[in-house]
This record gives sequence, structure tokens and C-alpha cells, in this order.
Amino acid sequence: MGTWFDGVQKQSPWWQVEGSWPASSDDALVGARLARKLGLAPGRAVHVRTTQGERSFQIAGLLETGNVEEEQVFLALSAAQALAGKRGKTSLVQVSALSQKEPLSRLAQRLEQAISGSEVRVVGQIAKAEARVLGKVKLLMFL
Repeated sequence: MGTWFDGVQKQSPWWQVEGSWPASSDDALVGARLARKLGLAPGRAVHVRTTQGERSFQIAGLLETGNVEEEQVFLALSAAQALAGKRGKTSLVQVSALSQKEPLSRLAQRLEQAISGSEVRVVGQIAKAEARVLGKVKLLMFL
């Protein structure tokens, strides 16, 4: 998965990193579950091979999200695009939006109209997590 690490830190503040965030295009962030399966740790190298090429990256940190990201390797966007042979092409864009004036569904429609050929989905991960916590608190108060 390719990303801009400075952007994803702001967009996903709930992500927990053991070690450090990648500082260069030679660094990688490895999902914690994948790291356990493969015996990887910060400071070690991970070798990525695709049909377009191969390259080693220094593991800066291990990522814990409680979600599918824990099974992925995150690289700088430019490095991932080069390995995939898709320079300048993107298949997924995640946007963090705080909208008080219009519903997120309307914002999603506007994004789809602005970016031809795109499919925009509203992801309520934080809202769902907060609802689960609130439900547990209510249950504890009831008990």
C-alpha cells in the first residue's frame, strides 16, 4: 500500500505505531499481524517483490489499527507506484473530512462528480468505534 506518511498520520490519528513513522522513501510501516506471521520487527528489512521489480525497505515501525491495515505493508506512495509499474496512478484515495454544514453522503457525491470515474464511500470507522464504547458504558451504568 502506498501512502503519504505525513498525511496518513493526520487522517488516521487512532493508528498506533510501535517504533517510528517512516522518515524516507526507503522506510516501511508493517502491519502488526503480518509482522508476527513473518517474524519482522522495527530495524529489520522487508523485501517487496512484484512483477515490475523488487526492493528492500527498512522497517521503521509496526502498525496496530484493529483493522485490515495490520495485514499490509505501507510504503511511500512513489515507491509503491514504482514497484507496481503505475507511476502517477492511484487506485484508492482516503479523505478525512469534518463537515458540519452538509452530510458526509452529500460530500461524497460532490467528490464523485469532481473526480471522473471515481467511487466514493463514506467510512464511519471512528463513529462506529465510539458507538461501541458508548454502548458498553451504557451497559455498565445499567448493571
